[in-house]
Formats: sequence, structure tokens, C-alpha cells
Amino acid sequence: SSRFGKFMKIQFDKDGFLIGSHATKYLLEKSRIITAGKDERVYHSFYQLAGGADNKKYGIRNAAVYKSVKSGDCVSIPGVDEAACFAEVKTAFTDVGITEDEQNGIWRICAGILFLQNVEFLEKTEASVRAAAVDPDWSNALDRACELWGIRQPDIEREMLRMTTIQRGETVVKYHDRA
Repeated sequence: SSRFGKFMKIQFDKDGFLIGSHATKYLLEKSRIITAGKDERVYHSFYQLAGGADNKKYGIRNAAVYKSVKSGDCVSIPGVDEAACFAEVKTAFTDVGITEDEQNGIWRICAGILFLQNVEFLEKTEASVRAAAVDPDWSNALDRACELWGIRQPDIEREMLRMTTIQRGETVVKYHDRA
């Protein structure tokens, strides 16, 4: 299926004979960054980051406070230790040559996505134009995402709230509505 990737762990004995294997499915579908169906989960990295040893480093709290992570009503799976999974991923990153700085960058991106997904919008009208605006009650989530990504909050807010195109040499700005 195009929705899943598979990782297969194969075990051999000391003589090189196959003695076992275990396959793990991974979600690949881009739409799953935003939401999941009932009893499904979004990307595993989000749960692992929220439950992992470095969660405080990125300002991440309980997984259930993030919209995408709780969207499928499957924040936790019995028998799955997200902290252990996070540690295993970090070890795998190191084993394949991903430096600590690169790992930090990956987890900062993931954490920023979690925060950005909690941003709410409201609709405002200026000069008879209806346009979306970041709800001030949720601007701290946007601020945190920007801090993690090292970008300025006004820059990303501008990009989220309007689209600028050039048509026949003329710059046209279209403001997005709340939807």
C-alpha cells in the first residue's frame, strides 16, 4: 500500500542461519501529518517525541494536547513504550551516521509541526475584505514553532494568511479566509 512503508528486522544465529524476523509498518501518507481516522494514528515520530526523553528540550508536553496526535483518539497503544521507541530511533539515527546536530534539527522540525497544528484562526474584516488572522489565544503555539525553526513569526504568519502571485507583471495579493 502507498500509505505504509515496512521495516523488517531479520535475526540470524551465530552460523548465519535465519532464525526469525519482525516487520513493522510505518505510515507514509502526507495527509496523516494533520489528522487520522478513528482509532488510527498520525506519524509515529510525534508520539515518540512527546513520550521521549528529550520532550522537555523542545517544549513538548503530553501528546494528548496536540490536535493531530489526538485526532484519531489513539494517543497511546497498550504495550508500546514511546520513550523506548524514541531512544531506539535516536540510536538508529546515530548508527546510520546522522549527527547529534542533525538529529536535533529533525526533532525541532517535528516539534514545530506539533505546535503549528495547534494554531487556531479567526476571521476579521479590514477595508471590507474578509481575511483570516491568527487567534491571539493560540499565538503562543505559533511563536514556539517559529522559535524551534529559527524563523520570524511575522514572516510565517504572513505566508499562512495570504498568497502573493504575479500575473502579467502585476503583484496580486489574495487573503485567505478562515476556512
